[in-house]
Amino acid sequence: MKKALLVSIAVIISMITFCQTGIKSEPLLTIGKGESFLVSESSAGMICNNGEVCVTVYNSSTQNFFVYNNGTKNGPFKKNQIEQNMCKGELLKDGPVYNNDNNEEPENKVEITDEGYSVFVFNGKKYGPFAEIINSFFSDNEKSFVAVCISNEMKQVVISNLCPEFTVNGNVENVVFNKSGDKFLLTSKSVSEIDAIINEKIMSLSGSNITEEEMMKISQEITDLQNNASADASMPKAVIYTETGKTYGPYNSDNLYGDNPCFAYNSRNNWTMILGSVLYINGSEVKDFGEDYPSNNKIFLSADATKYAVQFYNKMVLWDGSEYPYPVYAGYCSNSLVWLSLKNETQLVKYSLPF
Repeated sequence: MKKALLVSIAVIISMITFCQTGIKSEPLLTIGKGESFLVSESSAGMICNNGEVCVTVYNSSTQNFFVYNNGTKNGPFKKNQIEQNMCKGELLKDGPVYNNDNNEEPENKVEITDEGYSVFVFNGKKYGPFAEIINSFFSDNEKSFVAVCISNEMKQVVISNLCPEFTVNGNVENVVFNKSGDKFLLTSKSVSEIDAIINEKIMSLSGSNITEEEMMKISQEITDLQNNASADASMPKAVIYTETGKTYGPYNSDNLYGDNPCFAYNSRNNWTMILGSVLYINGSEVKDFGEDYPSNNKIFLSADATKYAVQFYNKMVLWDGSEYPYPVYAGYCSNSLVWLSLKNETQLVKYSLPF
């Protein structure tokens, strides 16, 4: 009896374990012979409120699809039948980033004065006048805005209800707000240092009468500048501006786009950025993944930003360096990060971590 009890306890411990990092692991199912998970198609899902898990597999021998619903195998199905046989309900939130599509034409917010100047109007308050209002961005809850304007002194300025007016260099490429709409990240891109010097040199010649010999000399100077410039001086730069007045950069502008940088969905006012293989949290370098290149929309942050998880195709990497193989699905659920991981190519394991 005592031996049987010990065996039972060992089985229970092996079924649900807690790691040093507080991770709970639970084996869910083992797929059948000839079946493979559709990892590349992300044909896996989990409903948060009741923990229901659905995973789609493909049998190469029969060329049929099957759906495992909480361990119960359903099918066979054809590919166009998978969606209707998956779990019904709200799946885990797939995107860990909060990226609002908020770029709007400013016409409906602009008034023109008798003198021909533009005034930006937001919630009854007027900003300006300006020579021109180029673009405007709004938070999803419509509580805040950012507008890019040309001042009467022909300088590019940014206005917002969240901060005083400030001057910005380069072209404003993107503005993202946090979920509550009281913080923003504005990305501005400018030409490289060497191109700025060349442009200034060319502009200084405007309206000048120069000989062909002088033109050849200037052309050679420009060529020499380009050939002798360092890689850093030749690289277009990007700077991130915030409503607090703090700026970050300059960075290689090729690395910043769309949802990079962006605010984390589940992490209050914290934001992430990827530069090559390096992860930044709130503007500070956190981790260089070497030959692995993370995507900003596959980074999960805890509410206090002290913990993170990065989802790659073949592994989930945590802040403490631990790795878990082949995550086929990941998302936030009831103040936890939950992911489904493929172990030994046949076993699906559910991991959960207070987040």
